Amino acid sequence: MRVGRSQVITGPYLDREGVPMMEDGGTQITFSTDRYRGPGHNAIFSEGDQDYIVYHDYDAVQGGTPTLRIEPLVWEADGWVSIAGMPAES
Repeated sequence: MRVGRSQVITGPYLDREGVPMMEDGGTQITFSTDRYRGPGHNAIFSEGDQDYIVYHDYDAVQGGTPTLRIEPLVWEADGWVSIAGMPAES
């Protein structure tokens, strides 16, 4: 999954480096690992002061079984979001 943001709802949406998402931009926040593959189809929810991302991926250890993942989000000082404990690269 990739994220971008805009000053207005109609866009343009830019990634962290300023690349428009409509031009192959988007700051990646989920990554496949040796165990978990193909993350996608997300939703965000909040509980108290914590935001979470809910998504699925496929568990390679369990033969590709679809798996629900719930991870805490981290809001960085510059306003960009990341997933706590997520690797920095694919």
